Amino acid sequence: MDTAKLIEMGGTEQKDGSNHRIYFSNLAEILEFNVIRFSFGSIRSATLAGIEMSISSARKLALELYEGKYYYDVSTGQFVSHKLSAPTVARVEDALSAKLASLKKETFMYDTRFQLYRLGFDEEAGYWKPEDAPLVDGLHPQDCNDYLNEMSCDYWLLGRDEQPDYITDIRAKTNADGWFYAALIGDDERVAYYIMTRVEPEEK
Repeated sequence: MDTAKLIEMGGTEQKDGSNHRIYFSNLAEILEFNVIRFSFGSIRSATLAGIEMSISSARKLALELYEGKYYYDVSTGQFVSHKLSAPTVARVEDALSAKLASLKKETFMYDTRFQLYRLGFDEEAGYWKPEDAPLVDGLHPQDCNDYLNEMSCDYWLLGRDEQPDYITDIRAKTNADGWFYAALIGDDERVAYYIMTRVEPEEK
């Protein structure tokens, strides 16, 4: 489990000797448990994930969250709960799973990069390989297409599954994986080959 993501979701890291834990003291926020109280402190109304609750159920849950604990034990890789009912633990797990999935989606959207390289044939090694530096390092595949458009050359994307024999040969003799492009460049319309690769963000 990525502890950095747990902290990003509201967890608090605590280390004490051999104990290494991520505590979630924001369970009400995680569960979207919202309470409106009278001026003297009693619960006036409450909702759980947008659904109205009875006063008695709200009181019970409020006391449970006040007395209970929920944390991730980094050493064992397990989530641990104390004084929380099984239904509440299940709700917390579902909510954390949803938040984690949302964070992964944002990571893909904002941290994943697409790089375009020109392929060259290494005579000594006997295979095609990308040049050392990418021509494009962008956040979207369209960035790679835009680069080729700016070159004012005819190009086409060669499918990963159904490919001409010569592209199959290139794929078999390359040390990279990705989407292959072929482009006609120069007045003599020489064919150049490019590869677009997707670079996933490093785990923190």
